[in-house]
Amino acid sequence: MVASEETLVSSDRSSRIQMKLPDTGSHIVLWRGEGTKGYSLQFRHLELVNAYIARQDTTSSSPLLASTDFKFIDATPTVDEQDDLYGAMQYIHVGNSEKEINFKCLKEATERSSLVREIYTVVATSDSFEGLASAVVDSPLKSSLLSDLLEDTDESDNNPSWCLRLRQYGTENGNDRYGVSKRSSMKLERKAIMEMKPLLEKFRGRVDLKSPECHLYIFQGLQNIMFDQDGMKSHEQNEGNPYMLVRKVASGASTSSIAPKTRICITRTPLCPLASFIMCNLAQIKEGYSILDPYAGSCSTLLAASMVEPTIQSVGIEIADNNSVNRDDILRDFESRGLSPPKKLIHGDSLDADVRNIARAAIGNVPFDAIIADPPYGRREKYSAKKDIPPLIKFIDCIKADYEAGKPLLKKGGRLVAFVPTNEGESVYNGIPSMDDLESAGLEIESLTEQPLSETLSRWLLVLRSTR
Repeated sequence: MVASEETLVSSDRSSRIQMKLPDTGSHIVLWRGEGTKGYSLQFRHLELVNAYIARQDTTSSSPLLASTDFKFIDATPTVDEQDDLYGAMQYIHVGNSEKEINFKCLKEATERSSLVREIYTVVATSDSFEGLASAVVDSPLKSSLLSDLLEDTDESDNNPSWCLRLRQYGTENGNDRYGVSKRSSMKLERKAIMEMKPLLEKFRGRVDLKSPECHLYIFQGLQNIMFDQDGMKSHEQNEGNPYMLVRKVASGASTSSIAPKTRICITRTPLCPLASFIMCNLAQIKEGYSILDPYAGSCSTLLAASMVEPTIQSVGIEIADNNSVNRDDILRDFESRGLSPPKKLIHGDSLDADVRNIARAAIGNVPFDAIIADPPYGRREKYSAKKDIPPLIKFIDCIKADYEAGKPLLKKGGRLVAFVPTNEGESVYNGIPSMDDLESAGLEIESLTEQPLSETLSRWLLVLRSTR
């Protein structure tokens, strides 16, 4: 299946270049809804973009996308609080005309992103169902996006099974609000199928309404957007509610398999699966990466890391003994899910240099590619001395000490991802080292994002990158 960047079109005789969304090869993301407003909304773009960057082939001759290349534009005319709760749709746009989204990277990034429900590729747009079919049949580019359905194979069973569904969005289509898709009436869906028969009868695979290999949808009610030559949004057009034929690229990661209620190792304060996946993706975990969790607990982060990238090597350090955190149960949590277990689960304090030496030895006495940490605060901090100093500050002091001792804990370019909680009236900067201290530890802030947990409590997700 071929992926294409948004088509460039000439807007006038002076050949002023514009870009149009949606267009053949452009992409739409349907975000996973959130049960509590503000819990995950602010991480949507961060997680998907970092997951994509992690999957890019750095040896490729094609230009690589940077995080600043990605733009997300609302596909529904309005986005409100209910969209946040139940899922919103956005176009994924790359403004740099010299770069394009790689389909393979996008698919792999989607499958490891916890906040994505589904991503789709636009095949064709039209004002009618019949027009959608004609657009695909008459265009080699559009047909190429469905080539595996259209091309002959040695055996018909080799063509993917498929289904076609109609989805309507927005109040003009009878929905109470934007952001909710309701299945159309069977009458309207049958009408779409009959009018698209010239295309559908060319598909070689069988129809499968329950679990098709290829999901096709007709979207109605999403807005059209034009961009000027500088990539700035210049025009929106919502009249006519044109139809859009799309193909599902992939579904987002399923996190329920590591939910606390499914775990063998039970602890009082397990990190939720969404947070674990987000941390792993912001760490840009890649094939063969070595991962350290210096405050491992029941290893929620390392379970997520093994799901994100099965080839990783992980090490967990936990100060609590087996009466509080049973390490045999942790290993069974990995084995029962078919995940690669940690190379070593260490009973000790990550602030102890000898313990960190043991962790490094587990991966061949080299620095880790990434460190993912949910440091203990409050009740979880009872095992720690010097409680007046925030745990992340103490741990970063250890990173500095290890580097000065010639035993770096984190590779150059590697990321340290950690949560920092704050109460109402507190500054997050009280919980992290000063800029001077970060610089002396060879770290720089890449992002700092707040996650409200209640009216009085927040936690901030900090991403640091090693500069040496």
